[in-house]
Amino acid sequence: MLECVHSETVTQHIHQGESVSLHKEILRLNSDPPLWMVRKHRTNGPTKAAIILVHGFAQNRYSWHNSVRSMSAWLAQQGYDVYNLELRGHGRSRTEGQMVTGGFQDYIDDLITTANALPPAYWIGHSLGGAVIYGAAATMRPLRCLGVIGMGGVFHFASNNIAMKTLCSVTRRVSSFPLIQQASLKTKLSGSFFNRLFTFTNNIGYILPVSGWWPDTVEEELVHERLQQGFDWLSVPIWKEMCFIAKNQRFIYEEEWMKTDIPVLVLLGDKDHFLWPRDGAPAYHLSPSKHRKMVVFDNFHHQHHWGHLDIVLGKDAPEYVWPTISDWMDSISQLQRNSL
Repeated sequence: MLECVHSETVTQHIHQGESVSLHKEILRLNSDPPLWMVRKHRTNGPTKAAIILVHGFAQNRYSWHNSVRSMSAWLAQQGYDVYNLELRGHGRSRTEGQMVTGGFQDYIDDLITTANALPPAYWIGHSLGGAVIYGAAATMRPLRCLGVIGMGGVFHFASNNIAMKTLCSVTRRVSSFPLIQQASLKTKLSGSFFNRLFTFTNNIGYILPVSGWWPDTVEEELVHERLQQGFDWLSVPIWKEMCFIAKNQRFIYEEEWMKTDIPVLVLLGDKDHFLWPRDGAPAYHLSPSKHRKMVVFDNFHHQHHWGHLDIVLGKDAPEYVWPTISDWMDSISQLQRNSL
């Protein structure tokens, strides 16, 4: 059962000083374990379909919302009914002393449980959240999803990043130790550390393939807030499964995905050091859907190079990325209405 714990009318900043008044609810899904989400829509009610937002690895609801730029608020302004889900062990969906998760399937179960409690919706996942929506779409039956949008979404992993490959190799060697196998690590501390090194982390993308955004595409104050609020808890079992994907270059539910006929939009950054286009593109190439589309944001068509964080909350995401998503969802909804 979905329970509204709190509701209010809020004013939130979208981009460049533009604000919007929205109805906001904090919802608790009384599942096992309980899951929490933030719902936002226009004050007079939504006029378009529902959306479920799924954050990435070691993150939370702040993947989609910042005090100066908010993708979730923009989607609500466009008329969508937006549900910002926090997976078990993250944000409000974490209870004291709780392990983040026992494995990747837990995240998929969380999304399926949430989808069953809501009207059919579009699923938007960033980073590992992309893998979650791909896996849930491939395995949920009956499927209550209008379409999936992966933003820098993991399908394969670390095929083009030597540093990430090395880290995965080390992980596989040490993860057999009992103290490590089920560990959860608080990544908020690392967020505070990188906050103090903004100039270094901002410029390192020009030199090494390890930066979280393309240099100068995200304002310093937004990065500080995002790192402080959005860094959450890291699950070692989940990281081990990502390392398995890196070793085999095969998505866990690849066979099921190849049989899943659902509209799919794959969005990638051309210089995303955490999820290179060649790792995200198989979600598009292996999909049997007639209604599939892939966009790689680059410096030729979209002003500059694009990385991992800036594809969601970068300076130019409201101009290039967000409308791409909204236009695609509107076109799919129109096709679905025409088929009735």
